[in-house]
Amino acid sequence: MASIFEGIKFETPTDVQERILREQQALLAQMNSRQAAGFVSGQALARLISRFRTGERGEGFFNRLRTGTADPRIREAEQVQEVLGAAQQVAQAEVEAGTDPTIARIQAMRRAASEFAAMGRTDLAAQLQAQALTLQSQFEVHQAELNKLRADTRLTEAKTEQLLNPPPEEPKDELTRMQDQRERLTALLHEQGNLSGPAAQYIAQRIDEVNQRIEKIITITGRTEHDVGAQKSTLASLERNLVETQATLDQLTEAIRTFDPAHYTLGGRIEGGFLRFKDILGLPLLEEEKRELTVRTENLMAMNQLLNDYIHQITGAQVGQKEEQQRLARAVPTPGDSPTVLATKMRTLAWMLPAIQARTRAALAAGDVTIINTPLEQFRPSEDTDALYREALEILSR
Repeated sequence: MASIFEGIKFETPTDVQERILREQQALLAQMNSRQAAGFVSGQALARLISRFRTGERGEGFFNRLRTGTADPRIREAEQVQEVLGAAQQVAQAEVEAGTDPTIARIQAMRRAASEFAAMGRTDLAAQLQAQALTLQSQFEVHQAELNKLRADTRLTEAKTEQLLNPPPEEPKDELTRMQDQRERLTALLHEQGNLSGPAAQYIAQRIDEVNQRIEKIITITGRTEHDVGAQKSTLASLERNLVETQATLDQLTEAIRTFDPAHYTLGGRIEGGFLRFKDILGLPLLEEEKRELTVRTENLMAMNQLLNDYIHQITGAQVGQKEEQQRLARAVPTPGDSPTVLATKMRTLAWMLPAIQARTRAALAAGDVTIINTPLEQFRPSEDTDALYREALEILSR
């Protein structure tokens, strides 16, 4: 594992020793020979007294006396290196135990910062805390982008699966089949060169039987022959609705992904307004503040577009009169809702929109618009089979 403090400058004991030596040389250069001799003797005597007071003896003593390593700044640099080395070892052990390397690095930086603060090195503590905060912000942004990519990938896979494996076509209702059969028999009758021949007579008889069956179906069901004929334009309309419902579902998915209940409490709204006001004034924003403002904006955009798509789907037009907008807004999440109301509306739409899609597909597959009258609950998605619905419930239950 690479050094967790890579890119952060710390003075080593050697660096401190060289700096002290340069300071002494610069000071000596400004003195005459007698002053210089007195200064050197005084420094040596001070170090000697310090060593004897602390009881240090043995090998290397005179070398340390000569080089000035008794200076407390050098000892402090050694302590800094000890703290860094211990933090590096702990981070290495955490990574080997399965912790994410970036998380391990952030935790090690914070532990070292606490140690430095206890030593009185508030400068190093502040430097490491700032580095840890920046690294955590970058990590969270990366994780958010990765989660979005995964969600988009799952959505694409689900759509591809639906295209490759559409639900089996249900058989057409009997009235539709009888009308199709009559059309085929009529076309076959027109192909006969001799309308008085046996073949033509048999076809005409079959047409009469089909007409009788159609009349019986109409009497029993209350439908008319025009119902099925009118289905062609109605089915085309259902296809358009299916596309529009998917667009609305996409907006709902984005709104759920960026939803944070804390943003819609009174305190959260005040905080969001403060961040926007601060940004408008041109005041610098911290990376964490920029990220939060971005997420808030994405969520507001998704909910506003969701409302517009919903109204367009219901009324066939863009947002119209204020009264109509307010009435329809009660059914969809809007920025003015409370956190609980928002989550409830999102949870409801999370099953209703896929159910509407499933019911529309069933009507298109059967060629029978009357399926649209089937209760929506019969097409409700299951958490076990619908990954997107399950993910939405997990997010909204946090």
